[in-house]
Amino acid sequence: PAVGGRALDVENLTVSYGTAVALLDVSLSVPAGQLVGIIGPNGSGKSTFARLIAGLLRPQKGTITIDTQHHHGPPVGILFQNPDNQLVAVTVDKEVAFSLENTGVPPENMPPIMERALAEFGIAHLANRLTNELSGGEKQRLALAAIMVLNPPVLVLDEPDSFLDEPGRKQLHDYLSRLRVRSPNTTIVHITQYERVAREYGRLIVFHEGQVVADGGSDTVLADHALCERTAIRVLRSRAGVVSTYDHSSYVGRSIRALKFADASFGFEEKKMVLQSTSFTLGAGEVVAIVGESGCGKSTAGYLLCGLLKPEEGAIVCENISGDTFPVGQRPGVVAGVFQVPERQFFLHSCAHELQYGPGNFDRELTPEKLDSYFELVGLDAEQFSRRDPQSLSGGEKRRLAFAAALSFAPRFVVFDEPTCGLDAEGVARFESIVASLRNRGIGTAIITHDGGVVKRLADRVIHLEREGKWRSYDGDDFFSTGAYSGIVSEPE
Repeated sequence: PAVGGRALDVENLTVSYGTAVALLDVSLSVPAGQLVGIIGPNGSGKSTFARLIAGLLRPQKGTITIDTQHHHGPPVGILFQNPDNQLVAVTVDKEVAFSLENTGVPPENMPPIMERALAEFGIAHLANRLTNELSGGEKQRLALAAIMVLNPPVLVLDEPDSFLDEPGRKQLHDYLSRLRVRSPNTTIVHITQYERVAREYGRLIVFHEGQVVADGGSDTVLADHALCERTAIRVLRSRAGVVSTYDHSSYVGRSIRALKFADASFGFEEKKMVLQSTSFTLGAGEVVAIVGESGCGKSTAGYLLCGLLKPEEGAIVCENISGDTFPVGQRPGVVAGVFQVPERQFFLHSCAHELQYGPGNFDRELTPEKLDSYFELVGLDAEQFSRRDPQSLSGGEKRRLAFAAALSFAPRFVVFDEPTCGLDAEGVARFESIVASLRNRGIGTAIITHDGGVVKRLADRVIHLEREGKWRSYDGDDFFSTGAYSGIVSEPE
């Protein structure tokens, strides 16, 4: 048990992944019932710290003390950045039941507890759905329901709103507010990349290069502009995201001028279509944002554009400069995709091999200089990352690597699914600079996102996917001037 009302005590925590130091002599204490925000750039050690607190990693040096008095279940509940990493059951209701089973709740007592937990997070209607059919936002809500049904005294949130739409974020915020009233002794440690979220916490701890570089009131910490720029909490977009020269002189499918959704329909369940009679065009050099609530079919649309799924009706086609069309999957490499969960597209043992694999399939070998330029493009140091296992990277670093891997074989169109999730402020600015460069080079870009700032700054057009297969199309400026964005994407900066 912790001493003196401290829910959490850590001393001299040190962890390395091979030669890469994740945390170095980190020490801090958190009183019971305190709300703490943790912020810092990609790779600064935030998620490693979260896993240590939850007992999922052991420190190579140092100690962790957690107050377990008066609680019979797990002392720490953790919500991962990627909910797929913690879902274990086949169906939604069984996921919550699994938590209860592990704490000895009698089966006959489970149904009302499960119903309340699912209703609390707005997913009662999904009780019998397969977990692998849920959207990223729905999975995040389920993971949180399965954690909070146990009422842990310490709750660690590792960027919990990464996959949530605006209604989901509001619901999470409202739930945390109710939790504070209902259980004022619950300690919450919230890891975030967003300054607006960090401001909600009275205490803010800043991680940088594996160490705590600031710890104090959030207003005081965020008023230190030099600190915020040094640790990528805040960046000047005029200085960020400088794009290096990279080779798109030989596009895969250089003569293709458009990628088209041609009256396409798709559904995972009989008689229930996710997308229905949907038609829109992504032109070469155009940026289209695809938006909508969690579960409306945005990622499905991305998979269809990449040729990973085939429509049940209609078609997804490429159109060349003469007006002829052919199915998108007929010419590999024309469209590249960056998944919402980037590690799903990594399968080689080093970052360098991941970048070399795509071009190799098109008889384009990357020279050492070109390889380094792709690392530079996404803000990863080639010397530090080329030999690293992609699975050992932080969430933001994985996303940057996925950007580079998708661009390395010079596609004609790129689909980015939630590209700013897990990125620090510098990473978001760099991504926006990359998209602007792609537009200038005549490469079409589709961005699936809940980030209103990204939509406002980049999108030429917006496709709003609604429930039951319905959809609407807006010019980029009209989407915000009509107020259509409210409740769909975050308020643009």
